[in-house]
Amino acid sequence: MIACSVHLQTRIPLCYCVLEIRWNFTGSFIGCAAGVAPVPDTGTVDNRSLLFDYFLATPLLDINNKTTERKFSGNEDIGHNTDPLGRIIDAYIHHVLVDSFGDMFLADVQGVVFEDGSLCLFDPQAHTYVSYDFNLK
Repeated sequence: MIACSVHLQTRIPLCYCVLEIRWNFTGSFIGCAAGVAPVPDTGTVDNRSLLFDYFLATPLLDINNKTTERKFSGNEDIGHNTDPLGRIIDAYIHHVLVDSFGDMFLADVQGVVFEDGSLCLFDPQAHTYVSYDFNLK
């Protein structure tokens, strides 16, 4: 079903095959930092190493000379890929926006393409105007 949706949105031939697209989350965890420094006064340089109490830690990806790192979008240049894999990611970003009813938008999407053709995405930015309470405490 997703392949048909991507095909209709991007006109990518259905014969283009990506074995797997996944996010780098296996083994990840959300941590809580103890003793985060307070926000400095306005006009003062903020040189804190941690800005927030909570953080997401993910394992390092096994990158070698047989992998290719790809940046599919930045913060302001989204939806301009011309190759088949890039257009699939553009359609995925659009799909997230549509499925969230316009509440969530992915930017700065990048990933590693492995030798077998699979893709592991990492370190995205998710933008929203909706305030979410994730109840992490």
